[in-house]
Formats: sequence, C-alpha cells, structure tokens
Amino acid sequence: MTNLILGLIEQTTFIIISVLFDILSFNKISQSVKKKYDKLFLFIFTLSVVLLNIFCVIFFNRYDLIMTLYEILGLYIYFGLIRKNNKKLILGSAMFFSLVDFILDVGDKLINSLFLIFKLNSRIYLWDICLSIIGIVFVYRFNSQIRMYLTDVNSTIFLGIIIYLYFSIELVNNYLFFNQRPVEVANILLSLLMLQTIFAIVLYMGIIHIQREIKTKQQQL
Repeated sequence: MTNLILGLIEQTTFIIISVLFDILSFNKISQSVKKKYDKLFLFIFTLSVVLLNIFCVIFFNRYDLIMTLYEILGLYIYFGLIRKNNKKLILGSAMFFSLVDFILDVGDKLINSLFLIFKLNSRIYLWDICLSIIGIVFVYRFNSQIRMYLTDVNSTIFLGIIIYLYFSIELVNNYLFFNQRPVEVANILLSLLMLQTIFAIVLYMGIIHIQREIKTKQQQL
C-alpha cells in the first residue's frame, strides 16, 4: 500500500513537472502570452492537460501521442488561429517542446535500459523529473535562437525538420514500447539519437547553403 501511494505521488509529480515544462517552453519560445486573458487561458489549459494526463494514466497504457496532439492543437487553435499570432512560430514552438519531450523520453528509456543491463535499481520517475529539468534549462538557454529559426526566411525548413524528427522518433518509441530487451533498446536508442541528429543538422545546413548560393547568383545578375 505504501509503495502504491509513493508511486502515485511520484507519477503525479512527474505529470505536473512535465506539463509545466511544456507550457513554460512554449511561452518562452513563442512569447505569445501578452494579455490577462492569455494567462487565464494558459492556466485553464494547463490544468486541463494535467487532469487529462492523470485520467489517461488510470485508464490507458499508451497515451503520450493523445496528450501531445491535445497540447499542440489547443495551443495552436488559441494562439495561432484565435489570437492570430505568427502561425509558424506558434506551431513550431508547440512542436519543439513536443520533440524535446520525445528526446527526453528516449533518454529516459536509455537510462533505464542501462540500469537493467547492469542489474541496478532505477527510480523511473526520478529520472523523468531530472531530464525535464535539463530540458527546461536547455530551452531557457537557447529560446532566442529557436525563435529566430522559427521566424526567419528559412523558418519553413526548420519547422519541417522539427516535424520530421518528431514523427520519426514517435515511430521508434512505439516500437520500443513493445520491446522489453534492454540491450537491443539501448543500441537502437543510441543509434537513433546520433543518426537523426546528424541528419537534421546536415540537412538544415545543406539547404541554407544552397539558398545562399542561389541568392548570391541572383545578386550578381
């Protein structure tokens, strides 16, 4: 009974921290909360996300994708369509924190797989909370650069890469949910993180380089 209560407290704490990370990251990047009713909406929306998360934990095994889509659509509809902010900035900010969520989830699976490989005890939600804090620090450190990439002339390219990484990592996450072999999980996760990161960086730099060359040639004509 004590372990059950402790587990429930840990899980609820993780849900609250995870949702706060999402909302704070979105607001820090998009800087779209400008009026009192924006703050009121964000408070009500955050509360609804927390409660829906708790509901899904009780009744469903897999609910990450449902909650992610709920957050993205809710924020985009209000701040992008109703409040008429920069739609690519709003969508990109929401997709970015969702991508970071998935990367942190991959990191969590990797850590716990390593613990299983070496037959050590791992407090799953403790690692979740630690990784969420690292994610918050990262977003707050680089929020201005992320916002710049989402609003400059190459914002569509950057947004496309975020969406690509999001869905590719989601596919791997779904596979790993049914795979309980820790060594295989660790190998797949390490390979995924390296390959996807390298691919995204090379793709973005390559497209930017091509665009600059085209612009230079146009100026020379």
